[in-house]
Amino acid sequence: TLSELADETWDLMSLGLVRTDERAPDERSFTDHHFLHLERKHRPQIRMWLFSGSDEELTGADVEWWVGDGSGYVRMLLQAKRLDRNGRYAEAGRNIGKTPVRQVDRLVEICDYGIPSLPGGMDYLGLTPVYLFYNGEISRTTAAHDLCANTAVGPKQRGCTITHARMVQRLLGPARPRGRRYLARDDI
Repeated sequence: TLSELADETWDLMSLGLVRTDERAPDERSFTDHHFLHLERKHRPQIRMWLFSGSDEELTGADVEWWVGDGSGYVRMLLQAKRLDRNGRYAEAGRNIGKTPVRQVDRLVEICDYGIPSLPGGMDYLGLTPVYLFYNGEISRTTAAHDLCANTAVGPKQRGCTITHARMVQRLLGPARPRGRRYLARDDI
C-alpha cells in the first residue's frame, strides 16, 4: 500500500509541478487521502489522528501516526511538506503562526519533553518526530536527486520520502531571522 501511494503521489505531484497555469498540489490533500486510505486498508496495524490547525500549532505536526501489529506500535508525530516548482521544500523552515518558533523545533521538542499541561500528562513524550516529503518531477528533463543510497528504490518510490525531524533541523541550521528557511530536493 505504501508503494502504491508513493507511485500515485509521484505521478500527481509531477503533473501538478509541470503545469504552470495552476497551483501545485497541496500537501494537506495528500496527507488526508493517504492516511485515511492506510487506516481503512490496514486497521489495526495503522492508527492515525489528523490534526487541526490548533493541534498543529501545539505540536508542530500534521498527523499522529502509529504503525504496529495490534499489540505494540511505533508512534510518530509527522509533518508533511511538498516539493515546489523550484525544487525546494519552501515551507520546511516555516515558523508557527507569527511566533519565532519553527515547526521543526516544536515537533522535536514535543517528542523529547511532551506537553505537561495537557490532561493526562506527557501525551507525546517519546514519539518519533518525522517529516514526510511529497515529491515529483519538476520538468520532463529533470531527474530526482536525493540522499537515498538504496539503488533498488525507483524514482516513483520517492513520491513519499520520510526522514527524521532532527535531520531537517540539522539541514536548516539554527533558528535565526535570516537563516535558511527551505530545503532543496538534493538535501533529502
